[in-house]
Amino acid sequence: MYASESEDASNATITTLKILIIGESGVGKSSLMLRFVDDTFDPELAATIGVDFRVTSMNVDGNRVKLAIWDTAGQERFRTLTPSYYRGAQGVICVYDVTNRSSFENLDHWMTEVETYITKGDAVKMLVGNKIDMVSPFLSVTLLTIAACSYFVLFNCRCSLLINTRFLILEYYALCSANIFPLSLLNFHFLFKTGFLIQPNREVSREDGLKFAKRHRALFIEASAKTKEGVQCAFEELIEKIIQTPGLWESDRPAFRLGQNTANANDSYCGC
Repeated sequence: MYASESEDASNATITTLKILIIGESGVGKSSLMLRFVDDTFDPELAATIGVDFRVTSMNVDGNRVKLAIWDTAGQERFRTLTPSYYRGAQGVICVYDVTNRSSFENLDHWMTEVETYITKGDAVKMLVGNKIDMVSPFLSVTLLTIAACSYFVLFNCRCSLLINTRFLILEYYALCSANIFPLSLLNFHFLFKTGFLIQPNREVSREDGLKFAKRHRALFIEASAKTKEGVQCAFEELIEKIIQTPGLWESDRPAFRLGQNTANANDSYCGC
């Protein structure tokens, strides 16, 4: 469905789309844009002053689309420029940091701003939870010890409560590696639900993000500008949704349509 610019350079550009990236300062808006446009990541990237701007293009169903991506500053002192940012935008990406609860709680302000200043009522919105690279899960040793003890007792193993904790953990991993108690995806799900598997840096759950996106009729995905995970998918899903809404970008092309495989208008989850 998608192709890079070099793969089909003969196609004429059918339209130029304006994409706006908004959110609190420090959530990674610039990093997401640069990862998508230039495939680069700079951990020392300075905060955006005013607005940054990048132009790129992509092919959707064999048709080239030019993207004008506006990366806005999150600081309050730049809010006086807000109306001009939103004017004519067909898509808005609202970014928060999954390790920063306040960046998520302030999303209501950003969504209110979108509804106030956006000039295209059917503009497509996408919510992106960034920095998932910082929330790698690990096993809670204390709770895992209790689980391992219970496992041994249930299977009539000769286990004393005075057994050294370290030995018990090693036995658990031995069982896992021997496929006696496999640490499968199902087990990971169980460990998350019961608290054995925790993400110490995560302050915003995936469920919270998805609920917020559904409430505001927005697409949703979690991503990492650092590792690239979810970045390409986020932009592709947004552009595809815009193209599937001809009223957003068609002006003098009443007979022109892209593809017939339009997505369900109620879908709010990016399923890449």
